[in-house]
Amino acid sequence: MSRINSLKAKFLLVLIPLFVVSFGVLAGISYYVTHDLLVDNAHTIAEKIGERYALDAQSNIENEVMRLSELAASTSFQQGDKAAKMQLMTSLMGRENDFERICFVTPEGQAVFQDGREKDESKASYTQKVNETRKSYVAEPSYSNILKKPMTHIAVPVMQNGTYIGLICATVTLDKISDFTKDIQFFSSGYGYIADETGLVVGFAKKPEYVGKFNVIDKSANEELNIKLEDKFYKRFKEIMEKKETDSFTYENEEGKLMVGVVTPIQL
Repeated sequence: MSRINSLKAKFLLVLIPLFVVSFGVLAGISYYVTHDLLVDNAHTIAEKIGERYALDAQSNIENEVMRLSELAASTSFQQGDKAAKMQLMTSLMGRENDFERICFVTPEGQAVFQDGREKDESKASYTQKVNETRKSYVAEPSYSNILKKPMTHIAVPVMQNGTYIGLICATVTLDKISDFTKDIQFFSSGYGYIADETGLVVGFAKKPEYVGKFNVIDKSANEELNIKLEDKFYKRFKEIMEKKETDSFTYENEEGKLMVGVVTPIQL
């Protein structure tokens, strides 16, 4: 197995699911087409769309992990002093527009960032996870109120001659993943968005005002947006997300139109 394939396999063992959602309005269709057949066809089409965009999003994250893993595997980084590590991290940031910041963290949790700042990251989830597993880790996506963007943390172990000497962590914006939703088409009025495993929408090109606010499993969290969807919507979303398998469901929107939703997990 090549080194690249080995990195991918190791990364894919870390299961942090996002969910790509494709929707379409089933209205104005000839009554000669039966309801069940129409819904079945919609499900099939939407599943294929969702799977394609899920693969795109997964590939984007995998590429980020490989860039960090390449840095972690370099002798110059492993043996370099603080200044050398800062220079190499800064150089990588210049090539990766999605990286907001990069740091090297010792097993004790002492972090040094590309700009020389130092911070105790011993309690950070990514530090604890990589220290425990010695494997790459993608943190749960979240919405940054400061950056006004969805983001996550990607961390990879640094192994020197088989000995764990720390980890490299990058704060990564998820703009590219959000951009995938711009091109999603499902029937004439379909659209797509991405939510994290807590149900919070982190990418919605059609309605950017929903990003970081709309939650697909928590009805009470949507009061500020004045979104009025039937309880079935939230219940089915939660069921599908818990079993982490592609599935679909129908529901009525606020206008009484029949909607078809397909949820496709991105397994990372």
